[in-house]
Amino acid sequence: NTAAGQLQLVFRTRIKVLFRPDGLPGAANESPTRVTWAVVPDTKGKYALKATNPTAYFVNLGEVSLTTGGKHFKAAPGFIGPGESQLFPVADLGEQPGADAKVSYTSINDYGAGVSGEQPARAGSMP
Repeated sequence: NTAAGQLQLVFRTRIKVLFRPDGLPGAANESPTRVTWAVVPDTKGKYALKATNPTAYFVNLGEVSLTTGGKHFKAAPGFIGPGESQLFPVADLGEQPGADAKVSYTSINDYGAGVSGEQPARAGSMP
């Protein structure tokens, strides 16, 4: 209970802490530009973006979207681990996009700032 005239605030904070061993190849700030993107069918008749990270660094993405045929489709944000692939479901995309497909994203750098980028998205298949 709070006494009259008092205000009680509760904060919940989540902080990501990443440890980077010495000698990792490449540079963390270049990692988002090295991610490759493919549009793949999912198991529900929809499509997802498959991002593959060939670097030794985590890539954090605050925003991800796909543009094709003059239309924009939002995808879920997330992260891609070093040497891993990650699926980002694309809302409302019910058909394979054309050759003009491109991914726009905002990566989050080591200082918490958003860095915009754009890359082509090729057609792909699920593993």
